[in-house]
Amino acid sequence: MELKFNVHGESPWTAQVSCVMSVFVDTIKASLTITVPDGIEILKGRPSWEGSTRAGETVEINLTILANQPGEYVIKADGNAWLTSESWFGKEGSIALTFPLEGGR
Repeated sequence: MELKFNVHGESPWTAQVSCVMSVFVDTIKASLTITVPDGIEILKGRPSWEGSTRAGETVEINLTILANQPGEYVIKADGNAWLTSESWFGKEGSIALTFPLEGGR
């Protein structure tokens, strides 16, 4: 399993954040959740996904977020995949963003 973040600044205070989970084996269940800290508001998108995957599939969550005040914020992702009801594996990832964003439109 692999997790990758992408960020695109829309303005100094808003950003599009995406997290892509790549799964390399068939699963009976998989989940991906993005957690935002206090001070960040989700304007658009759903922060979690749950389903099953086939080997080689990817799952992507896209969020538009707003920072309510200046500062550094850590956005976290948690991906999990169950091979059987008793066998699973997971991966965590994070990205730090400092608001206001430089270069935001």
